[in-house]
Amino acid sequence: MKDTLKTEKQEILELNYIGTDDWDHPVYKDQNGMLWKDIELGDSQTPSLYSAGKDFDGEPNSRIQKEFVIVTPSVKNPKRFEYSMLGKLQNDCKTHLDNECVRCISQNDIKSTIEQMKELWNQFEAHEKPEWITWEEILSYEERMMA
Repeated sequence: MKDTLKTEKQEILELNYIGTDDWDHPVYKDQNGMLWKDIELGDSQTPSLYSAGKDFDGEPNSRIQKEFVIVTPSVKNPKRFEYSMLGKLQNDCKTHLDNECVRCISQNDIKSTIEQMKELWNQFEAHEKPEWITWEEILSYEERMMA
């Protein structure tokens, strides 16, 4: 009787891009439901993937050890800077209103901060408008902060 050595074929992980977390890590999901984050922020040819368990907001912790293939790649948004800047200005406004802190506003100038927010908002096409801030919210910040 001949002994045959059984070798398990290593599963190749199939990764699909599902979004970007709050730290700008592209997040991929494999066929087993596990999430993987690119700690290079999508800036390298081959992503540097670390597991995040099944928590989209989880910390990347251990480097991927299995072979993988990217089925659905991440695509960098060409207006990434504009979104980030609008988010920063919104945060400045919230901090100013919560703490009555003029120094929390860029260059200590409420009017120019609001104008910059409006300018950024108007740069987006209708289908690009962020869901996390509306034009009405910008006008509300202006009204409350200029009072």
